[in-house]
Order: sequence, then structure tokens, then C-alpha cells
Amino acid sequence: MEKDSELVKAALSALKAFQKLKVLVVGDIILDQYIWGKVERICPEAPVPVVEVTKTDNRLGGAGNVVSNLAELGISVSVAGVIGDDPEGALVRDLCSHRNVETVGLLSDSNYPTSTKTRVIAHAQQVVRIDREKRKTQSEQALSSLQGYLHESLETFDAIVLSDYGQGVFSSDTFDTLRKLVSSGKTGLDKRPVLLDPYPSNYGELSQGRVADIIKPNRKEAEQAAGIAFSDRDQAVKGGKSILNLWDTELLVVTLSEDGMMMLSKDDESKGLFMDTMAREVFDVSGAGDTVAAVLAAAFGAGSSREVAGFLSNVAAGIVVSEVGTVPIRMDQMLSALKE
Repeated sequence: MEKDSELVKAALSALKAFQKLKVLVVGDIILDQYIWGKVERICPEAPVPVVEVTKTDNRLGGAGNVVSNLAELGISVSVAGVIGDDPEGALVRDLCSHRNVETVGLLSDSNYPTSTKTRVIAHAQQVVRIDREKRKTQSEQALSSLQGYLHESLETFDAIVLSDYGQGVFSSDTFDTLRKLVSSGKTGLDKRPVLLDPYPSNYGELSQGRVADIIKPNRKEAEQAAGIAFSDRDQAVKGGKSILNLWDTELLVVTLSEDGMMMLSKDDESKGLFMDTMAREVFDVSGAGDTVAAVLAAAFGAGSSREVAGFLSNVAAGIVVSEVGTVPIRMDQMLSALKE
């Protein structure tokens, strides 16, 4: 998609409107830990590189990365989910506090360890990732409290992002709650958009009734749901239409990695809206899907058209994949890219 003057003007207007938005992120919060270093020798004990650590840092991961993207764009963000009552959970709360994120809906469960992913990176290359997690172990009490929070708070937000990383927040009861909220008529692309970034193990729930107005899988996830390869645009549209019917959603957005993005709705008489990637150089695609989800939800929450929402999210994705590690988009980067 070319950056024509009218589209850029509309995009800049949408970014300005972001400052007035309130967005809720619901999902699986993960603590991302990064260990940066350099490699100058091989370990004498085993054929593995020895990483000399130069710095470490902690970041919000999983649904937390959606939170970071929204916060960096100047949006008022609230987060709802379940973390452990442990040092890692405390770090998550500190990171949210640092970004002025509202955490009333972020519940602590003493029986659930905070999911933590530690990445060791040397010379801009990931050497190893260490995962510490225990999926689907949140207590019924914690999940029930989360569902109650959703019932009570939905109408206070301009948009809602559901970020499913398969860690257990999205139980069958949570999906039932979401179906009731969506069927209440209080959501929709022109009202209060609910966007879901799905996890394959929960696909069965999506065919039981609408849970979101926008669903955003990546290519691999969409191919799995459709049962066909998205080998070209015609096949992507064919597969996308089957997903739209199966999941009963208003809009399907599929991120296609180096091939950009496809947006498709049920009443789309054309062959969908395709946008070529805007990345100049790809270093790391980690977290790019979270960036797309955040910007899409915000754009629709601000009343943007499909074209503007897609354009903005595509610009944002092109920026973050050029950096190493999970990095949120910043407002200054967006403005700079649009004004180039």
C-alpha cells in the first residue's frame, strides 16, 4: 500500500486521537527476561558458546507486550489477567506501574507461577530461550474474579484486546463470558471493538459463537484453522473466508510475515485488502503480532476506517521487526515513518 497524502493525513489524525483512548488488554501476561552478552570462545566442557554477560533487562511479554505498545503510543491502558504471587509477578507489576498501566484487573494467584521466558542474546542473535511456565493452572477463584471484572468494566473502554498465549487465562468459562459480552450488542467495529489474537489450542472455542469482532492470527495459525496453505493471495482469500464463517467474526486480519498483511470481511466483494510489508530489514519478528494487534485495536477504537487501521498497523510492524528482541512501537517512530 502506497503512502498517499490522504492516507497519511488520516493516519496522523488517528494517532492524535489515540491520546484520548482507554483500552483494556485481557490475556496471558509473561515476563520476558533478556540476557545480553558477547561470545568469544567455545565452552571446553561441551560444544556450546560461552556468553559473557554485558547487561540484563526485564520486559512485559505475551499480552504484556500489547500493553507496552499501547502505552508507548500515549494510550490509557488497563490490563486484566492472572500472574503468580512471586518475585516475577512483582516485577510484572513494577513494569506496569512504570508505564502508568492500571492493574485493578491483574490478579495474583499463589498457586500459579508467573510465566517467564529468558532469552540469551549475543551479537544480535538469540543463543537460547529458557521457559518457566505451568500452563492452565490458574485457580477457579482467580478466573472467576477475572470474568467478573470483564462484566463490570467493559463499557468503560473504547477498545478491548484479547491476547491468548495459551497459558490458561482463556478458559471455557472465560470464552462463555466473552460470548455473552459480545452478544449484548455493546461491541462492534463501529462501537467498541474487541480484537482477539488467538492461540491454536483454543480454536474449538471460537467455533462455538462469536467472541470477538476482529480476529488476528498469523499465517501459520490461519493455515491451521483453514486447513489449506496460504500459498498465494487467492488461496489466502479462500482460506480466510472459511475462517470468517467458522469463527463468525466481522473482520479477519492475517499477518503474512514477509508478504505483509491481509484484511478480509464477510461482505468483502473484492478479494480482500492486501498490504505489502513495510519493513526495510528484518532482524526479529518476535512480538510483531502484538504490535499489530495493539495498533489495530486502537485505530478502530478511534473510529478509523479499515484502510487506515491496516495502514497504521502495517507501518508499526515494519518498524518493530527491524529491532532485536520484543520491542514496542513508539509514537515518535510512527510519526517519523509517516512523515518520511
